[in-house]
Amino acid sequence: MMGLNVKKLLKSVAPDLNVEEIINQSAKVPLMLEALIEQGNNQNKALEHIIKKLDTIEEKINKAEELLEVS
Repeated sequence: MMGLNVKKLLKSVAPDLNVEEIINQSAKVPLMLEALIEQGNNQNKALEHIIKKLDTIEEKINKAEELLEVS
């Protein structure tokens, strides 16, 4: 079975199966995964930026509250 061509095997087992289409679609999977990973990385960067902004806002609110308590 080592030297058997997978394409020929699929066609012999399921002649109605569109093997070429399956091969073409399968080739796209790594690219789609790479795009999803990149999208996730971009979303993580955006969330990190938002969290930093919120931390800055929280610090300013805390300082303002301290000033109000002192006066």
